[in-house]
Amino acid sequence: MKIILIDDDPISLFLSENILKNLKNIDSLVSFEDPKTGLSYVCNEDMKVPTCLLLDINMPIMDGWEFLKKLQETEVFPEMKDLKICMLTSSIDERDKAKALTFPFVSGFIVKPLTSQNIIELLAS
Repeated sequence: MKIILIDDDPISLFLSENILKNLKNIDSLVSFEDPKTGLSYVCNEDMKVPTCLLLDINMPIMDGWEFLKKLQETEVFPEMKDLKICMLTSSIDERDKAKALTFPFVSGFIVKPLTSQNIIELLAS
């Protein structure tokens, strides 16, 4: 399993990376503080390998919602059948969770901090 982590907060990114590095079934971890760079990477990466994208919602350059819309508009998006997307956020607002679920390709919603347990549950689903 490959993990792509996009979060503008360096502390959250550091903590999430440390949790993910300790999991045995993670083959590769790539992280980005800049969602535009992350989007470019996702669109140019071979997504034939099962991949999980953990995406923050509240980011100043491009929020998670805009990221999802731009990803959905790309030519390569229909080929990303092995991409699992999960929102990873500090938001406890139920409206954010409901909005995330309006995107049929979003398969999870995790409130920070990321834990070994909630990432294991996500990857098993």
